[in-house]
Amino acid sequence: MRSWLLGFAASVVACGSVIGCYKVLNRQQRKEKALFFRLFGYPMTARQTSAGLLPTPYYVYDGEMVVIGCTLDGNQARKLLQNEPDVEPRPCESGRVPCQLIFANFTDASIGPHTEAQFSICVRSRGSQETLPNDVLAGAMGTASGALCYSLFNSTENCLAYNRELLGLDPRASCGESVFTATKDRITIHVNDAEGDPLVHGTFLNPGRPHAKLPNFMPFVKRVGLWKTLYGAIFGNEGLVVNRAGTVLQSNKGARCIVQGTQAVALVEPEVDKFDILSEQFVPAEANLDIQLVSYFPSLFFAYFWQDKNVH
Repeated sequence: MRSWLLGFAASVVACGSVIGCYKVLNRQQRKEKALFFRLFGYPMTARQTSAGLLPTPYYVYDGEMVVIGCTLDGNQARKLLQNEPDVEPRPCESGRVPCQLIFANFTDASIGPHTEAQFSICVRSRGSQETLPNDVLAGAMGTASGALCYSLFNSTENCLAYNRELLGLDPRASCGESVFTATKDRITIHVNDAEGDPLVHGTFLNPGRPHAKLPNFMPFVKRVGLWKTLYGAIFGNEGLVVNRAGTVLQSNKGARCIVQGTQAVALVEPEVDKFDILSEQFVPAEANLDIQLVSYFPSLFFAYFWQDKNVH
């Protein structure tokens, strides 16, 4: 009985950590954490790009981020990724494929302040039979093993050059000093391309507000494991960002990334939450996304390393 209670209490702590009780680092601590990575396996260097010498690896010391969890039809996902040589969509048991819409205002970064809007799709190696459970948090589970960056918009020349020339991604230019604004009650997303034409617009109740509709975290903890969940809450969650094959990288490779910060997660409420994709440059119309979850990081540390990992 005692061991059951201890396990239950630990699960509650883990879920609370995922919801928002992450260890918060101040700016100096984030700089020191980046220094730790430089000393142990990821030394800071500089590489020449069309925007000049840029430091690598890529660190964000402060900023805010919104992640919208979705799924798309498996057949459409396979169509979108049919020309990728090494990866294919990683579906849930239902056949639908988890994906994410990511919007970030990075105010302090190693390559300078910038914004980002990204559409990514969970993937696995070609021929793999690995699936994800039919769960609203399947995207969070899938990102750990690989999420392909299908479309990407950045606001500065430094970031565009870094992502295109050093990471093999395919970024396009956006404009504006932010891609969303957040109040204590509501988050409003607004992304425009370089010409000022809208790409997406949406408004969501802030998941950190009181009485938000929380997802059931127990399947996530069961799938990932209690101790790994606690580890992620304390030291940061790891993911693998996969590039599309192109001229810089002809194969699909993953880059290890780490996100740590305060976080709130809630289910989307369709009667009040609205989201419109206004350009196929960002998400193709045939994707027909089913939006399920919204997550908000009001403050975070982010590290993005080399595009050198295989996807399993």
